[in-house]
Amino acid sequence: MRKTPSEIKLEDIWLPWNFCRVLDREPLKVHKWLRSEGLLAAEMVCSKCKTPMKLNVRSKDAEGYRWRCQTNRGHEASVKEFSFFQGGRTPIQVSKNYFLFQSVQFSLPNWPNTTL
Repeated sequence: MRKTPSEIKLEDIWLPWNFCRVLDREPLKVHKWLRSEGLLAAEMVCSKCKTPMKLNVRSKDAEGYRWRCQTNRGHEASVKEFSFFQGGRTPIQVSKNYFLFQSVQFSLPNWPNTTL
């Protein structure tokens, strides 16, 4: 039985079908799944105010989302902060293509040496 995107876990992502069901969706759903699997921070605390931050849509940002302090709207943080993607210049939506390449590379059989 196929899993729904919310049931697919990180260890299942190597199957191309699962990859597409999870990561080939609109960015907010992709971000939500990445947060649920610990690849992005699920919550953020402002480093200056020490108060909770909220995930907001930000069209000017390459990721499309930013953490914004609820106390001081001028305090923002990247969605990549404290994550698997921190320090990378490539947007998450582009990085997911790397995951697809890796999942296909490791899941396809070795065709030249396969007899049918």
